[in-house]
Amino acid sequence: MMFRIFSLDNDIVLDKHYINVLEVHDKSFAVKIIKKLICEEDIYDDEFLILLDKDKEINLQKNSIVITDLFSINFNDKKITNKLYSLLEDEIKMDESFYIELNEINQLISNLLKDKINQSNFDLELEQELKIKGLLKHYNVKISQNKEDNSLNDLFNYLDLIIELNLCKIIFVVNLKSYLNDEQLKEAYKYFLYKKVNILLIETNKYEKLANEKKLIIDEFFDDYYV
Repeated sequence: MMFRIFSLDNDIVLDKHYINVLEVHDKSFAVKIIKKLICEEDIYDDEFLILLDKDKEINLQKNSIVITDLFSINFNDKKITNKLYSLLEDEIKMDESFYIELNEINQLISNLLKDKINQSNFDLELEQELKIKGLLKHYNVKISQNKEDNSLNDLFNYLDLIIELNLCKIIFVVNLKSYLNDEQLKEAYKYFLYKKVNILLIETNKYEKLANEKKLIIDEFFDDYYV
């Protein structure tokens, strides 16, 4: 897996055996990178940031998760919810007896509603087909988010969920070092290496290189080099 930033001499070759770090000393350039990453628009054709898998470009937005704030991690963001609903829909359809029973209940409710709307003065119609994802959304099915006092545990739980759902190929974490003390950072690094996740820490402050890090620096003069 490779992450490429336009105009840099070096690509970031992601290695699950190391902690991949991008340290950007120019604040405005760092902001530009982060804004591109969190942009909700499809940036697949944007050559400023490119994600490569086995030398083939893949959609960065669809294949990445970006964590910008450890204190506001959302366990029920759009990507998680969509994937969760798809898995639940498959499980429901595979359980034949349950699926039949659910259809019967849906038909009963649909008939009751149909009788009622037929009494209306308006020309109304009703879609009676069972929509499982719509049903899950109606009942607000979501991950039970028990926020912990320890933001690091929240991060671990969130990453466990991402891995379990196989949501992405790369995880970006912005300014992780500004949230954690030395012991917490060691614990986080231990977790990343154990889970063997493609993770890239984007840091906007200067830090000494730590054990197990593979760090690319973009300095104030926009020179980029590994240390």
